[in-house]
Amino acid sequence: MPVVHPPVGIPIEQISDVNYMRIIYLQHGSVNDRRLLEIYTGWVQSGKFAVGGVLHKSQQKIFLPTAANQVKLWQDPPTSPQPDFIVSSTVAAGVTAIESLKEGHVVAIDGASVALERNEFVGVDGNLRTLVLTVPYGLVDAVLLSFSYQVNVLSRLPQEERFDTVPGDSKPKVEPP
Repeated sequence: MPVVHPPVGIPIEQISDVNYMRIIYLQHGSVNDRRLLEIYTGWVQSGKFAVGGVLHKSQQKIFLPTAANQVKLWQDPPTSPQPDFIVSSTVAAGVTAIESLKEGHVVAIDGASVALERNEFVGVDGNLRTLVLTVPYGLVDAVLLSFSYQVNVLSRLPQEERFDTVPGDSKPKVEPP
């Protein structure tokens, strides 16, 4: 039986090799239907470990930075469930470095997802959402030192965009299971 641990928020300062690209284009050639394709990539220093020959499962959550300690923010009313401007997204995450604690170790990333989530940042005002990547993983007798990600988000072109620098220890809120 696996041991399930609560989700963990990873501080934004533990994300390196951050790259962000954006492309604006016309959907179906119409000036009135512009789309924005954003591509986020980076490496996350994880340091999560499991011992005892038992499968340990959890999730890591990170903000998707646009530069070092910088995130894109969306303002919305507190009653809004999920803004509808995101058309689609694709997500990939993969193990980049491990440490084996025993022979027969297991390290696995079990999918990944992205969503706009409400978060608060020290020194940044407003009721804000930012993109959060959730990466479920499983470990047996191993240390997950780092993983990489690529997230593509296709959205309707927003009326306003806001990019803010946040403290390095900022991390997504996590809810207990």
